[in-house]
Amino acid sequence: MAWLFVKDIPVKGLDEKPIKGKAKVNEYIRHRPSDDVIECFTHECEAYWTALINTCQDAFSVEAGIGKYRNKDGGHVFFRPVSLIPFTKAVVRIKEKENLEYKDIIKNFSSNVFWIQNDIWRKIIWDDVKKNMIMGNAKLIELIFLYSYDGSILTEAEKKKIVKELESKWDYHENDIMEIFLNRLSGV
Repeated sequence: MAWLFVKDIPVKGLDEKPIKGKAKVNEYIRHRPSDDVIECFTHECEAYWTALINTCQDAFSVEAGIGKYRNKDGGHVFFRPVSLIPFTKAVVRIKEKENLEYKDIIKNFSSNVFWIQNDIWRKIIWDDVKKNMIMGNAKLIELIFLYSYDGSILTEAEKKKIVKELESKWDYHENDIMEIFLNRLSGV
């Protein structure tokens, strides 16, 4: 979320040269920003987490307990850190592009993508044979969340990355992979 604040602010390195792209965040957070910036960022974070909790109330219900959401079948993506960070990055990217409220973004995701036992996450987040998490696919997870929201957000290179990664993980060839991907995404 820091990117939403830093992207339009000029940031310079120790050598006084301007820093561009995502590296701006790393340099920016090395120095304490003003109290106003901290307060604004805090409100942004609060808005995100409030929207997430309110939009997905069933997943965050105290009465429901954690058993349904983190279990031997997988559970909910919000209860697995391997997927929560890529989801947050996807939401921030959508907000940056479409300038929507967090709650409107989150509610436009299909609930299919929130369940790790969905075939879309097989061999990406979840090993359905060993019944455990798979690490190291954060960028692919983020791209799948973005594609599930609106595939037109992705660049052609990102779409190709999805195809290439899925071919490897699911052991299918390019001609079939997008059809399989779209079927799994829709829960078919």
